[in-house]
Amino acid sequence: PTRDLIYHLRSAIDQANMRVFSLGNEKKFLKGMGTTLCCLYLYEDSVIYAHVGDSRIYRYRDRELKQLTQDHCLRYDLKHPKKHIITRAIGTSTKVEPEIASVTARKGDVFFMCTDGLSDFVSLTDIETLLQRKRSLKYTAKCMIDAAKNQGSGDNITTLFVKIR
Repeated sequence: PTRDLIYHLRSAIDQANMRVFSLGNEKKFLKGMGTTLCCLYLYEDSVIYAHVGDSRIYRYRDRELKQLTQDHCLRYDLKHPKKHIITRAIGTSTKVEPEIASVTARKGDVFFMCTDGLSDFVSLTDIETLLQRKRSLKYTAKCMIDAAKNQGSGDNITTLFVKIR
């Protein structure tokens, strides 16, 4: 079943990619558009996740935050003149290669997805500290967004939490 799920997830991402790519080619004012993507699929005791670009997926378990995805961009080569260029995105070409993997899920796990408007401005340690305070996820999200804005984020900031019950 997992192989089938991964196949269908990849197919859905391919379809989304082609739709965005086609719109960019059909409409002059949308030319060159693209986006990042991250998603979760909960299946039995596993979470299958996929991503393209620099939006991130984390898992918070036993008071420890782990980044599950690696950004598809040049940002980590600090000497590179185009260090903020995304190397994979939805809609920028006819083909896209998502990263797809799976991890086990346990009761109490929190899966957290966010855009770079948050992760570029709030450190892994600070995100972990906010999660350790055991407040509602809605309030935690607000605190994270406020922290990113206070650190100077002018980019869009999107967060999504999924708690395994």
